[in-house]
Amino acid sequence: MALTKMRARSADPRSGDLRHLREQGLIEMVRVPGSREYAAALTKEGRSLLEHHRDRDHGDRQTFWRGVKRERELEHDLQVYRAYERAAERLAERDARIERVILDHELKREYQKWLHERDRDRPDYDGHPDRTDDEIREWAREHNLPYFDDEVHFPDLRVEYQEAGGRWDHDDVEVTTEHYRGGHAASVAQSGFSCYRGSSLRIGGRGGGSRGSGHHGGLAEEIWD
Repeated sequence: MALTKMRARSADPRSGDLRHLREQGLIEMVRVPGSREYAAALTKEGRSLLEHHRDRDHGDRQTFWRGVKRERELEHDLQVYRAYERAAERLAERDARIERVILDHELKREYQKWLHERDRDRPDYDGHPDRTDDEIREWAREHNLPYFDDEVHFPDLRVEYQEAGGRWDHDDVEVTTEHYRGGHAASVAQSGFSCYRGSSLRIGGRGGGSRGSGHHGGLAEEIWD
């Protein structure tokens, strides 16, 4: 998981805050293949330190990750992080406080656990979950996730936040690329997720990105400080 405010501080792994954290053994720097970008990930020691200083007022809702779990997907993960930054900026403009960030694999893991929780007791288990379409549709409704085309659809990340007036809500964000066409593009549009247009980080590619329209209406500061 990204660790620094790349826009506000030096992203050079040889100097500044990143160098200090790396020398302390709290983060590791990983070069994104084919680009000049670096990703910062917590080490085991960094995660332990972060957990030790966790804001107990917010319980243990936020999950912290260490290491690079999917190196071949680093470019996409950095685009997801940038999409988070855009969402955070948008929420800060109306004084909303971000309480939790949930990644797609966390939501999918929870879904799979529920989907198969009755299967281990079935002597005739054949690999197919013992859940009806109505049950799956209800699970999706309870978790505020879209269900269509006979499946639950998951965003790249979910940002849970509290408005200045106290109301709780969330923003589901999907990173899209120029390759999103046809049925895939239609599916993303139907999901109602907020869309962030990602672009290649590779040398020679175009940087940056823009946010599309969507609906649903800092990570917690302890991650950064």
